[in-house]
Amino acid sequence: MPPDSALLFDAVLAGPYQGEMHWRKWRAETDLDGMSAECVRLLPVLVARSSEWLVDDPAKNRILGICKRAWTQNQLFLSRLRQLIDSLARAGITQLGVAGPAAWALIHQNSKSFRPVGVLELWVPREEAARTVQALESLGWLPAPGCELPEPDGFDYAAGMWFRSEAGEALKLSWRLFPAPPEFAAEWEALPQLETVEFQGAELRILAKEALLASALSADRVGDDFDWRCDASLLLREGEIDWSLVEKWIRFSPDAKNKVCILARDTDVQIPEHVLREPKQTRARSQWAAIWADYRRCAWCEREPRSLSGFLDYLCVRWRAPVWQLPFLGLFYVLRYTFSDRARSG
Repeated sequence: MPPDSALLFDAVLAGPYQGEMHWRKWRAETDLDGMSAECVRLLPVLVARSSEWLVDDPAKNRILGICKRAWTQNQLFLSRLRQLIDSLARAGITQLGVAGPAAWALIHQNSKSFRPVGVLELWVPREEAARTVQALESLGWLPAPGCELPEPDGFDYAAGMWFRSEAGEALKLSWRLFPAPPEFAAEWEALPQLETVEFQGAELRILAKEALLASALSADRVGDDFDWRCDASLLLREGEIDWSLVEKWIRFSPDAKNKVCILARDTDVQIPEHVLREPKQTRARSQWAAIWADYRRCAWCEREPRSLSGFLDYLCVRWRAPVWQLPFLGLFYVLRYTFSDRARSG
């Protein structure tokens, strides 16, 4: 984060009183002519929500002008997205939802604050992915270099793919928004009912608040320059959250629990105590499921069929032992996973 944006970022995360203190300090220390791009991204989120801070500011019109330009750019992005959704609907693709930065912008559009959009993202059910890819290509959206639709048995290992338009716009097509081992991939793709919002006289369906929050905490934010803490804190101020869904979807994200703790530390939002607690200890069954899932991933990456001999070779590499030692090591890890105070990875 650029040094000149730290106070502005703190103002976004803080409550009204502390936020104004950070804002006043930022205005006193920052030259608007030389401020970073990060500041330009944060201003619309903060100033439009707290425009009374600008009442006596000699640069009021200039700052509001920056926000207006960002709002106009948002409208262009979202209009492009609405047109794309209409085109996909005419091609028979109707089971889709808006995800990513555009969903954040749409969910906040009725408040004074708004979230800049830099990339587009759509969610579709896995079974609709192939048809959606064909429809996108027919509309001039081409897969980004290195991206391709997985084979049917590869969807458990891939969560989406990127596209580029002729104008250089970026679009991510996702069928899974949260990290999960292959055994649970299909379950993690099942989302709660999509919410309907209105934009320019059209109805768009966006992900539910719980899915957006879990995505902010766990998903890969490639191509998006906006900090996840801003998205999460703004959403938590919008209303009630079903934390049981969020906890389910962030279960397999190694950093998500730490991010929740960061939110509790850096913002004024209230997070239930049980969400902040350490996850339950992992026992033998889930540990062995994780090992089997990793073997399946390795076999798929190597384009090799799964087999008993392949699994034994994998264990030899994982445990750095000859095959004759595997039964003894297997028994050792069963006991270790079952009786240790905190199970460890083999």
